[in-house]
Amino acid sequence: MQLSVEIKISPPPSELDVRKLDEMLDGELVQFERWFIDRQRAKGLEAGPLIGAERGVVKAYILYCATARGE
Repeated sequence: MQLSVEIKISPPPSELDVRKLDEMLDGELVQFERWFIDRQRAKGLEAGPLIGAERGVVKAYILYCATARGE
């Protein structure tokens, strides 16, 4: 079994201002948080927004997926 994740950022992160990239990632995280909270609540579990450290880890992973594999 293999898990393959592909994330593309257009334009590439190397061509974006750091603040603009951060805004884009924040927008993606808002959508992810909504999806995650809805999914947890549907299972009868309590859920809240991500804490700062979790947001940082997810942003770093998104950037890794978009750049470490050759973008």
